[in-house]
Amino acid sequence: MSENIEVADDGEYRVASPPDQLYTMGVGPCVAVAIVDHGSDEAYLFHAPGIASSSLDEGLKEMLRDAARGTGPFAITIAGADIGDPSTEADWAHAQSLVAAAFPKIAPTLHRNLAGMACDVEVDPASHTITVI
Repeated sequence: MSENIEVADDGEYRVASPPDQLYTMGVGPCVAVAIVDHGSDEAYLFHAPGIASSSLDEGLKEMLRDAARGTGPFAITIAGADIGDPSTEADWAHAQSLVAAAFPKIAPTLHRNLAGMACDVEVDPASHTITVI
């Protein structure tokens, strides 16, 4: 039986393998980073506000280190951070720079929110999909 594992916006990350799935809700103005390792069928999901100005980025750094140990190929999505909201620009740039440092040869899919909007992120390691709703 599969489990849908919720990832809170607390700066921690979760890992799932099939048949389990990961999801987080209300991303915005927060930032979420999702990774699927196609080789190991593992999925990773991080969600937190204010990562550029707090220690919450430690969870993202740890997740990226753990995921980078995988076999790949990888799919990566960065989502959230309202367009036009100056308070989220630093978080958006910080998330991109951390992902680029951990996975320099991968261009992540970027999904910015419209001002005042939020999105949900679902990650399914069995189908190797990352869905932003």
